[in-house]
Amino acid sequence: MEKWTIKPAPTTQDPRRHVLLLKGDMKDVAALLKKFGALCGRPAPEKSPEGFNFSLFLHGLNEPTLERVKAALGELGGVAGGISSAPAPVSTITPPPPLVSLAPAPAPSLAPPSLEPPAIPPLIAPPPALETLPPPIPAPPSLEPPMLPPLAPPPPDIALPPPDIALPPPDIAPPPAPIPAPAPAPAPTP
Repeated sequence: MEKWTIKPAPTTQDPRRHVLLLKGDMKDVAALLKKFGALCGRPAPEKSPEGFNFSLFLHGLNEPTLERVKAALGELGGVAGGISSAPAPVSTITPPPPLVSLAPAPAPSLAPPSLEPPAIPPLIAPPPALETLPPPIPAPPSLEPPMLPPLAPPPPDIALPPPDIALPPPDIAPPPAPIPAPAPAPAPTP
């Protein structure tokens, strides 16, 4: 890769979109796609007066990601061809603090170890006694359904048929219709 530049190219759907213009080979583009695949759009050939021959859209680019892309482009050997000074939208999300301290570790002491026993930490005093006991915890409600009152007998004005009266038989389907005989074949005409 010979040179590259990144310019803001926002749209209404992606206000943090940028375009990466670069002059190099397809292997350089392939290396970028391998490293930042989900971030990059489809590479396209570019003919610009500055001499760039490829362009890639970078979608949803925030400041930390922009720095990672710049570092990767520097590793590929490209020279920054003037990063656009147009302000890119600033992300309102602050990056989390680093988990590892980057400060150098202190040099080990060359003094001989001390022969004194380490200091014993003070004992922790037990908590003070309670003057009164807390109120008891109420029992949880029962999981069984509540008992229902017995059903009342039906009112006397509803008359039920006596059990000895015969009920009409249920509707029985009629027998199936007979299958019709086939029609005779027509007589041949002379």
